[in-house]
Amino acid sequence: MRTTVQATGSAAAATPWVPVSDSQNPFNVEIWGFPDSAFTATNYQLQVSGDDPQTTRQVTFTTSGTTATVTDTAHGLKSGDSIVMTGTGSSADVSADITVVDVNTYTYTTGASPPAKGIGKVASVRWVSLGSAITTGRSKTLLQEPCRVIRAVLSGWSVGILNLLVIQAASRTN
Repeated sequence: MRTTVQATGSAAAATPWVPVSDSQNPFNVEIWGFPDSAFTATNYQLQVSGDDPQTTRQVTFTTSGTTATVTDTAHGLKSGDSIVMTGTGSSADVSADITVVDVNTYTYTTGASPPAKGIGKVASVRWVSLGSAITTGRSKTLLQEPCRVIRAVLSGWSVGILNLLVIQAASRTN
């Protein structure tokens, strides 16, 4: 499988999610970043998820200031993982790093003025770094830990295009 996606424009942005097969044995995906000559982002990273971000779990949350406390039964996450919260219709809808409280609870920072409590939908996300200050030239990452989707997230972006090429060889059978 070969898939190429592109991020264009300005400000912080991300490429679309690229699905990969997490059942491949052995798991082996090459990810190439090809910035064009005008590309001036200060950083781009891979965002990798074992969950399909289109498949979410319903959770409940409460807030104190801009800290949301989420109840997500047997979430399986660890501090530093990220979540994508949607469906709250408020500033609680964010992509954010979490701090685990216990096996059923974690916290994250919301936007300004979140509601006191609510129901949302969450997908978990784990970050894999391509490095920092990548502004010119191509880069390659070999991913050997199974995941289901991959995308590139850019920060400090002024202008230019980032092409992301994802290559996954066909699974071999024994």
